[in-house]
Amino acid sequence: MKNMKSKSWMLVAVLLFGTLAIQNASANEGQPIVRVGDSCPSGYRKSGEYCVPRSGSTSPPAAIEKKGTCPAGYRKSGEYCVPRSGGATAPNVIEKKGACPSGYRKSGEYCVERGT
Repeated sequence: MKNMKSKSWMLVAVLLFGTLAIQNASANEGQPIVRVGDSCPSGYRKSGEYCVPRSGSTSPPAAIEKKGTCPAGYRKSGEYCVPRSGGATAPNVIEKKGACPSGYRKSGEYCVERGT
């Protein structure tokens, strides 16, 4: 019983961290992101181990690391997925770890919030 409780708490912690890391991508719009591979998504340029917004451009869309196919509402940009149409209607997305939580549906390797 004790082992089951600790596994439950660990699952909650993993889901919460994943949710905060990916779901808040829109909050990170225009912020530096860790570079994946040798490329940066559109609207960004390399700066050491990071991708930073290009100067003089409008705030680039938030980007999430591409794992398989991009989720619904997102398109591929290098090794990243960025919202289609500038992100105004992009759904909240979290990395899929097991079954998607309540209120989310599966989209490739991601869970996409329903109704967005």
